[in-house]
Amino acid sequence: MEIKSNNEEVLLTRSLLVNQEHAINYNHCTGPAGGADGGSSSSVTASVVISTAVAVCGAFDVGCAAGYSSPSQSGIMEDLGLSVAEYSVFGSVWTVGAIVGALISGRTADLIGRRGAVVYISEIAPKNIRGGFISAGSLVLCSGRSLFYFVGPVLSWRILAIIGAVPCLLQAIGLFMVPESPRWLARPINYL
Repeated sequence: MEIKSNNEEVLLTRSLLVNQEHAINYNHCTGPAGGADGGSSSSVTASVVISTAVAVCGAFDVGCAAGYSSPSQSGIMEDLGLSVAEYSVFGSVWTVGAIVGALISGRTADLIGRRGAVVYISEIAPKNIRGGFISAGSLVLCSGRSLFYFVGPVLSWRILAIIGAVPCLLQAIGLFMVPESPRWLARPINYL
């Protein structure tokens, strides 16, 4: 019980993501008297923005994967000599991967951290902007899908695959640079 109390106290006094004094003095984006002061006193820090950008790279890549198979169908079928049935299996493989990933991701996130997930964004974002930051995941997912639908017909399927790998690389590098969420750091450690 005392460990939980200590963890909560650490979270309240030593947040990596929000300048607590600034938020208390300005009541989260409002002036000292409670009115708006032109927006110069936001409680969003660079760490929150960068951490959110890293986390939504995965959503962008899911959008790219979802939009990949349609514009690249004819090129893949010609280059690899696939029938329609074989290509259908090829186009559905990422769905199977998503199912397997969903089955193991919860436990994996509990063991190694949540830095690549939407739950991470909800844990690090200040409450006054949390909804906007969480919706960024849906926005970039749709953007990735739209990007592949628009550029797919003019680029080869191999170039599309390379473009789809870029967000994965950015996320893999960025995950080493963003902090863990305070809630994950304060969790009780139970590996069994």
